[in-house]
Amino acid sequence: MSNTSFSAKEQKKRYELLNERPAWIIFKTAMPLLFFSFMKVAFQFFDVLTISKIDQNMVSTALFVSDIQSILDCLFMAMAIGVGIRISQAFGAGDFDSIKRDLSTVFFAIIFISLFLVLICIPFAKPILRFFMIPEEMLEIGSTYFSISIFSAIFAAVNVLYFASEKARGRTKVVSVCNIVQLITKLFFNFIIMYLINQNVLNKEHAVILLPLSVCVSQFLIMLFAFRGLFSKDSPFRVSFSSASFDKEFLSSYFKLTLPVILIKSMTPLAKVICNSQYAVFGSIGLAAFSCCNKICSIATAPLDALQDAETAVIAANIGNRKYERVRKTIHDSLWLVCGISIILFAVVFFVSETLIRYFAGGNEELLKNIRILYSIEKLDFIFMALDCIFTAYLFATKKTKLKTVSSFLQRFVIRIPLLYFLINHFGFGIEAIALSILISNIGATLFTIISYLYISRTYERKLKENEHAETRLIDAVRALGRLDAFDTDKGYSEGIKVPIDLIELMKETFAVNIKTDTLVNEYRYALVEARIDELEKQENSYTN
Repeated sequence: MSNTSFSAKEQKKRYELLNERPAWIIFKTAMPLLFFSFMKVAFQFFDVLTISKIDQNMVSTALFVSDIQSILDCLFMAMAIGVGIRISQAFGAGDFDSIKRDLSTVFFAIIFISLFLVLICIPFAKPILRFFMIPEEMLEIGSTYFSISIFSAIFAAVNVLYFASEKARGRTKVVSVCNIVQLITKLFFNFIIMYLINQNVLNKEHAVILLPLSVCVSQFLIMLFAFRGLFSKDSPFRVSFSSASFDKEFLSSYFKLTLPVILIKSMTPLAKVICNSQYAVFGSIGLAAFSCCNKICSIATAPLDALQDAETAVIAANIGNRKYERVRKTIHDSLWLVCGISIILFAVVFFVSETLIRYFAGGNEELLKNIRILYSIEKLDFIFMALDCIFTAYLFATKKTKLKTVSSFLQRFVIRIPLLYFLINHFGFGIEAIALSILISNIGATLFTIISYLYISRTYERKLKENEHAETRLIDAVRALGRLDAFDTDKGYSEGIKVPIDLIELMKETFAVNIKTDTLVNEYRYALVEARIDELEKQENSYTN
């Protein structure tokens, strides 16, 4: 479909994705998300500090419960990523109808699934926490914390879908503004909680319950804004039930793309929950040290998600528009851009790391020592994570999500968890075993992702070019049929244009090309009319002569 269905701003953004220097458009698209990433890290510092001020033991409880909830959050995030990839390609191709269909279908599916899961999780909070082996002393307050925070999954599900639709067309400023509003709302609640504790109005148990409640409120506020964007009558990305399509063909292609992403996203928190049970041998201090080290390292690694999202959008849009040379240029630009940003951030974190470590330790010498040990090892994997981010974007944009699923499985379940177990139980390593297992597993995953890219970049693009050649041959054949039928005396000119749909469908099967029948019908009609006009012009010229 023509891109005339898009607004002037969307046509401009589409032009940028397809024509501007990849490095610039990636950086420009990622900048709002990068700003948000830094804001998020800063607010997470305050979150951890707030919980630790309430109760030191609550840090471990909150982290344990948050990792379990993240498994559900990752389901909706993966569904949004899947539809985002499809929308990016459709946006690059100018296919307005596919955008509306994909977005509407996934929206209603997410609403149903989120409601279903939340209604199951709330009454069974304690059995779920016991299944993930939460320490018994954390169970009571943990189940309350989990029951309240899980309710925000409904709002978060809608929000991540809305964000995916915005990022797919390069509109990342809206996403960042929404997320900053959410963080400020949480920060406001944290200040209120701290104030009420200092005034002896709240006890620790009630204060802890208010923390997940602040998440619910902030997610709800963003959802109201998301509804406004998703149901706007003036938007070509408008959600409507009439546009939704739950037919077998769409669901099959969508879930073939999305299920691997669901596995990838859910593996991270699931592996963290399993690892947390092993980290427990180092006590609450060990869990706290691991969490604090992650917060410090995240300053250098958090922006990678923003850069990956921007790169995926650029690559997918150009694949949708069949600009394969530009895809390769995007990968080349991403290499020096992402690695350069990562090195700069690593240097900044390295110089302030001791200050941050002392900040988190809060005078606890044992905690201070453990954070230093973990950071000295874990800081080394930043470059591998940057490389993994670059080539993962390509795998996502080309819909080769299964390979990334294999990579994530190798990283977390084949390498990290068994290695952690052996380092602790058979080789007598201390807390450094946590960082070593993470570093080695990240290196292994990065190598697998790079090898996958080198293989796919050859076979996938060669196949795309073959398909493009087959598409050209099919369209030429359909147009030739139209020109022949223009002079079919059996049909006669007075009968108008009768399109042989059955014959066109048979030609589609013969050429094994997935082109919309409506597109081929239009080509047939155009060729037929063109041939008749040419014949009339020849007759007119002969009469004139």
